[in-house]
Amino acid sequence: MIGHALSAGRISHLAVALLLASALAAAPVLAEEPKGDKAKASSNSGSAGKDQKSDQQKDVDTEHLFGFTEGSDAGEKGEQEVLVDTISRFGKRRDGPGPSTCRVLNTRFAYQFNPADRFSVELSAFGDLRRQRNIADLDDKAFGTFDGVSVELKYQFLKGSAEQPLGLAVELRPRFTRVLPVEGHGANVFDLESLLQLDVQVVPGKVWYGSNVSFEPAAG
Repeated sequence: MIGHALSAGRISHLAVALLLASALAAAPVLAEEPKGDKAKASSNSGSAGKDQKSDQQKDVDTEHLFGFTEGSDAGEKGEQEVLVDTISRFGKRRDGPGPSTCRVLNTRFAYQFNPADRFSVELSAFGDLRRQRNIADLDDKAFGTFDGVSVELKYQFLKGSAEQPLGLAVELRPRFTRVLPVEGHGANVFDLESLLQLDVQVVPGKVWYGSNVSFEPAAG
């Protein structure tokens, strides 16, 4: 009886061991990514981030970055732009008692294209809309009219970058004007403005300084 009991105990232990072995064999094995692949993926993402950052820095166009001061960038071959600019004048000194009004809007409609790298051509048409009444030294007027045309030819000699921060361009602006900007009188004026444009990256990719030097003879 004791021998049979020992045999039965051994058989039960053996069965438990077999069940545990089969359970371990059937358990899913989690695949572990090699450390080298992780490092490689991290390196690739880091290089992609650097490339994206450098592309963003290259995309900064300084031409319209400074408001009335124009930057040196002239664009690349094939680029095109449509521009609408408006200069407003309000509130001059009143001439005597009673209400007074002074509102002037001078608007430019322009089309710019680049026939070659760093060389741009811009064609513009101007309109003048004004209402002035009871203003010192100005006649009472209220009208809107066509105010002439202009052509702008620009060539960029130096392109600013992190290694070479100075940008330099020269622009010629011949223009025909039909209305004097302050008085509002009719006129036929032709002028040729020569403009030296420069900008400097004070802090590469973050801070720029721009300046224009202008020479503008006129006739009419």
